[in-house]
Order: sequence, then structure tokens, then C-alpha cells
Amino acid sequence: MKSPLFVILITLLTSSFAMAVDNPPALSEAVTAFWDASVKKDKVTSMQFVHPEDLNNYLNKKGMAIQKWSISEISLNEDQSEASVVMDFAMETYPGVIFNLSRTDTWQKADNQWKIRVDPPSKSAAEALLGGREAGKGNSPPKTLSVRPDTIKFYKVNPKQPAFIWIENGLAIPAEPVTLKVDEALIKIVEKPETVAPGERARIRLEYIGGEKEMENLVTEITLEIKSGEEITSHTIKAVYNYMNAAMRWIQKKQQGADPQP
Repeated sequence: MKSPLFVILITLLTSSFAMAVDNPPALSEAVTAFWDASVKKDKVTSMQFVHPEDLNNYLNKKGMAIQKWSISEISLNEDQSEASVVMDFAMETYPGVIFNLSRTDTWQKADNQWKIRVDPPSKSAAEALLGGREAGKGNSPPKTLSVRPDTIKFYKVNPKQPAFIWIENGLAIPAEPVTLKVDEALIKIVEKPETVAPGERARIRLEYIGGEKEMENLVTEITLEIKSGEEITSHTIKAVYNYMNAAMRWIQKKQQGADPQP
């Protein structure tokens, strides 16, 4: 017969193990470091905790004036490779006007490190305030077929230089990207949907593979043709590779250990 002390010890050990599984220290540390850096507007540090595929999305998003924050809840999937992290935070939307908000972030393991997923910037007011991957739900889809953005940027500070084209199908019929023309010496098509269902959106993932690593802000064009029913629409997207601006140069110098001048 087990003694009461033995039962208590087993219970405590089991509870501690369960807490460690539900809330792994590495994930909590990554979330804390990301939000601390975000509050300080330290993109050099916060970029280290962004999923590699979403780095462009993160760089294109405007920062929020967050006053304080806390981790409300962490939920892991079965193989502990993805987590939903509920964050409570206070944000100043106008001078002196503070809103207490909550949002759910998705974190995934990439190269065995926890990274936050970041959606593309949206014009939705709800998403601008709340962020997260759920904020855009419930909005009416566009009533037409749309391709965005008009200009894509392959950021030089990202070694893989990925860029994304989004197809949003607000039609009642499927849309099929039938032709995607790129300069194959410069751009590789990594991902392209076969069809985009009505009311859905899908992305095209591209990567810059050219050898011109030193020159900046070089321009090429991409042509995308989409078939919906009997109609074929053509879209021309401007592409800027080795993209750099003043902010990117500042970040690059910080990453290289230099002391950038303001």
C-alpha cells in the first residue's frame, strides 16, 4: 500500500510535468522576447522570432503602441510543433486613449525554434486593431477576383528573398491561375495554387535566385493570367528585388554589428 506522502509526491511530479508540456519554457521565453522587443520597437530583435516565411509580412506591418501585455493562455497541438498563444494587451490608439484588447497568435517550430506566424498586412480595421489570424474572418469577401499587391518586394535583408502574390476570389465560380510568367534567371516559382475556390484566397510564393547580390532595388515584371469560367484576366505585377530602404539599411547594419547613424 502506497503511503500518503508517496501519493502526494507523485501528484506533484505529474502536475509539474503537465505544466511543462502545456507551457514549454522555450515557447514562453520566445513569446516574452518577441513582445518585449515589439514594445521597444526593436525590429532587429523581434525579427529573430518571426517565422522565415512571414518575415516580409512582418516588415510591412505597422507597429502598435502597446503599453503593457501578458500571456493569457497557451495551447499546444498533439505533437507540440504548433501553439495558439492568447495575449492580453493595452494599446494606445489615440493620444491618451487606451484600449484593453486580446488576440490569438499562432507559433510554430522552425528549425526547432519557436517562431510567430504573421499574416499579410490588411486594410481591415478589425485586423489592424486586433491582429492575429482570426481577425479577418466574418468579413464579406470581395465581389470580384482580385490580385494583390500591385508591387511585390524581395527584401535583401532576408537571405531567401521570398515574396508573395495573393489571389482573392470573390466570384461564385472557381478561379484557375493558368499562366505565371517570370524571368526564370531571377525568380523561382516555389508555390502556386491549381485553383482558388469561390470565397477563398490563395498565395503564390516566389523567391529571388539571381546572382546580383550587391545592386539594390532592381525591377522586373511578373504576368499572371487567371481563368474564371470562359474569361481570362491578365495581371501585371511589378517586382523589386534586392529591395532596400533607409530602415532596412539600418537593420542590416545592426545585424552586422555596426553602429548605424540616425
